[in-house]
Amino acid sequence: MSMNEKERAIVLKNEGKTAAKYFEEKAKVGGFAGCFATQITDELYDFVVSKIVEKWNVKDLALKKLGLSENTVGLMKEQHIEFYAFPENGNYGRKKGNDGKWRSAIYESIYIYYSGKEVYAYSITKALVRNTSFDTEEESVVIPYNEKDPFFTKPVFKTIYTKYLFNAKSKRCGCNGITLTDEAFDTIVIHDYERLNLKQRALEKIGVDESQVKEIEPVKFAWYSLMKNGKFRDFKEIGLHQGDDGVWRTGVFEVTWLFFSDAQIFTYKYEFHLSESRRNEITQEYFFKDVTNFTSFSEDEEFPKEKSKDSDDESDGKSNRITSESFKIVVPGEVFLCSMRNDEFANQRIMAMKAKLREKKG
Repeated sequence: MSMNEKERAIVLKNEGKTAAKYFEEKAKVGGFAGCFATQITDELYDFVVSKIVEKWNVKDLALKKLGLSENTVGLMKEQHIEFYAFPENGNYGRKKGNDGKWRSAIYESIYIYYSGKEVYAYSITKALVRNTSFDTEEESVVIPYNEKDPFFTKPVFKTIYTKYLFNAKSKRCGCNGITLTDEAFDTIVIHDYERLNLKQRALEKIGVDESQVKEIEPVKFAWYSLMKNGKFRDFKEIGLHQGDDGVWRTGVFEVTWLFFSDAQIFTYKYEFHLSESRRNEITQEYFFKDVTNFTSFSEDEEFPKEKSKDSDDESDGKSNRITSESFKIVVPGEVFLCSMRNDEFANQRIMAMKAKLREKKG
């Protein structure tokens, strides 16, 4: 039963108690209001939490901590992420709602700003109800774009990395629908590698000028890496998460550039661990006359799915079928592989390479 305006006003007046009662068995609002009893649904809890978090004024706190102004951030790309948090330490309420999403009595809100020269980030994690043994945590960081280490090695970002890849429960729900989505995670990764200007780095490593490799448009593949040397990686070490889009993501990312001269294909692959200062660069060259095929390549394998702590998810403990998508250059006795996202853009690029190969072979 939905609330009328009077009932809604009573709930908001007692928002702290309403939030606390959500975690009680068959909890209802009414004991403190005295005039009605309303089931505390998932939707009602989210609504109350949104009002509590609104009073935190997180954006104002972020600007103050980061030394920014409204005028300054108006020229930057803003990213806002928030979600129910599940810290390992502390005694607090947590519950799987009727909608299948997990909620807790701890909430985290994050603001990130990208200026093109620096990235600014601020997070605050607080208890939503009283009598919760959790101390408020705040983190802030300013990272110059010429910083060599990945964003995810820094405060705020390190928390996002852990929550997305190692604790999927914490990303499933936010009171305002502003959650740690696949798109939000991808946005951070894209900003991280784009600042490296890898196209120019690739040309320098290969030792060619761009004017020498204009046979067809240079091709870039950029995606999370699930395999290395023909085998699936150790996901316990690097993390693994299947997004709401069904695509698997890990803590290792690959950016590959392909350049084409009249006779040769030049490849540059940059692999970096998102949460460590570990990176690998590989360059290779092939002659069109030696290449037998350009193609996409899929490989899948079943992995046991570990049962999450405090979880009653029926799928936990069963197996996952994980699929890796790659681009492949085939030459006699050798195969070049790189990670790719199998989408229309990638397929168009592969078709263009195939057409050029047929032209060269003809």
